Amino acid sequence: MCLRGAVLALCCAAAAAWLQVSVGPSPVRARPGQRVVLECLVGADYPPLELELEQLQVRWRHEGRTVLEFAGAVRAARAGLSLAQDEVRNGNVSLVLQRVTASDSGEWTCYILYPPDQAQGSLTLRVADPTVPPDACPLGGGAPRLRQLEEVIGGCVRSASELQRHLARLAAEVKACLGSPEAKESPARAQAESANQTAQV
Repeated sequence: MCLRGAVLALCCAAAAAWLQVSVGPSPVRARPGQRVVLECLVGADYPPLELELEQLQVRWRHEGRTVLEFAGAVRAARAGLSLAQDEVRNGNVSLVLQRVTASDSGEWTCYILYPPDQAQGSLTLRVADPTVPPDACPLGGGAPRLRQLEEVIGGCVRSASELQRHLARLAAEVKACLGSPEAKESPARAQAESANQTAQV
C-alpha cells in the first residue's frame, strides 16, 4: 500500500513538473472605460493537463498586491474583476477587468498553485491618460515633424537663427493644436519673427 502511494505521488510530481503558465502579448493597451482581458493560460506539455478544481489555486496580483483569488470560488478585492469560471477547468484563468481606469496601469501577475507545482506569468497593462488622447495633437505632421526637429538639433545646426526658426515654428504649431486664441495668427507671426531674427544675425 505504501509502495503504491509512493508511486502515485511520484507520478503526480512528474506530471506537475510540466505545469506551464502562458500570458498574452504585453503590454496590453487600453482606453479608460474599456473592458480588458488579461490572458493567462495554464497547461502542460505532456501529459495533457485536466485541472482538478479542488487542487487549483489562482492568484492575480497588481503591482504586488493580490486583487483576485480563486480556490473553488472567486474572491475579488474590488468590483469589476472576474474570471470566466466555466473556462477555468480548461486552464483559462484570464482576468477580466470591466471599465479600466488609469490606476489599473502597471504589472499584473498570474500566479498558479497546483500542488506540488507552481508557476506564474506577468504582463503589463497601459491605460491611456484621458487628458492626453492619442493623435489628438498632430503638430502639423506628428512624429515625422518631431523627428525632423531632432535631426536638425542633433545634426548641429548651422546657426542659432536656424534653430530659432525651427523652435518658433514648432511653438506656433503647438499653440494651434491646443486651441490657443492666437492659433490662426501664430504661423504667420512665427514666420515674421523668423525673418526678423535672420535679418538681425
